[in-house]
Amino acid sequence: MKPKTDNLTGTGCASPRISVVVPTFRRLQPLRRALSSCQAQTGFSPGEFEVVVVDNCPHGTAKAIVDECSHHSRHHFRYENELTPGFSAARNRGVARARGELIAFLDDDEEAEPGWLAALVAAQRASGSDAVFGAVLGQCDGLLRGHVELAEKEMTRLFPEPAGPVPVRYIAKLGSGNSLFRRDCFAGPEPFDLSLGLSGGEDSALIRKLVADGRQFTWCPEARVKEFITEERQTLRYLLKRRFSCGQVRTSLCVMPGYSNTAEAMIWMMVGMVQVSLGTLLAVATSVFKPDAARRYLCMASGGLGKVLWMAPFRVRRYT
Repeated sequence: MKPKTDNLTGTGCASPRISVVVPTFRRLQPLRRALSSCQAQTGFSPGEFEVVVVDNCPHGTAKAIVDECSHHSRHHFRYENELTPGFSAARNRGVARARGELIAFLDDDEEAEPGWLAALVAAQRASGSDAVFGAVLGQCDGLLRGHVELAEKEMTRLFPEPAGPVPVRYIAKLGSGNSLFRRDCFAGPEPFDLSLGLSGGEDSALIRKLVADGRQFTWCPEARVKEFITEERQTLRYLLKRRFSCGQVRTSLCVMPGYSNTAEAMIWMMVGMVQVSLGTLLAVATSVFKPDAARRYLCMASGGLGKVLWMAPFRVRRYT
């Protein structure tokens, strides 16, 4: 008797040990690249891990890509169409449908190195950690007409420390892109807060909660992915908007129900005011002779402004 495929695209087999969740929204060519990198993972037997693609486009535009990429794959691909818009709904659907005891996340604009998943799993097995985070290397894509160096630095997550426990000072820089979690990190049907689905920060909120619960995190620089940065995301306008939004997330998480800390929020608002003042002053002072530095200082000021203006009327929608 043949094993059931359980609505999987690909050859059926027993439940996989590991699930890779890839949320996507109208990025067909980047998604093809991301899924191809999943196919190319080394160190696993056929069917040992599955790929769960959650398409957040109501028209289901990604299904053909998933079918195409999985046709000759050794591993299972599962396609899900999540109609509720937003990062949170897509990630929640992926977690709910994932069958592995370990759940990894790869963004649809990322490309994993062949040993990526094996490195994450090995780090988790060796440390017993609740979550493992790998390196993200920003790489500008397309015609490279924007602020390439600034954009690549903004999208890169590469800590100087060797592999091991994540230092406390880096917790706020973690995100779900290039990560792996034990299944029991996802409590309840909606582990990613739906109220943050359109603005972003849903993964930061989950990480903050896990820290409060005493969960252990591991940094694994050997697990590397490239994050490709399109032309529109290389512009100074986009980078300022992104930094502003990240600043909003930093403060707003301090006042969310369940783990509210008003004093911490006030501290971040004061930090933001300092960043606005200092960043603006330095940007003006360097604008003529050091324009690259001036742009970096503007980003500092924008992030600081986000920490101050984190309230609902000012929230930026990053999901469009």
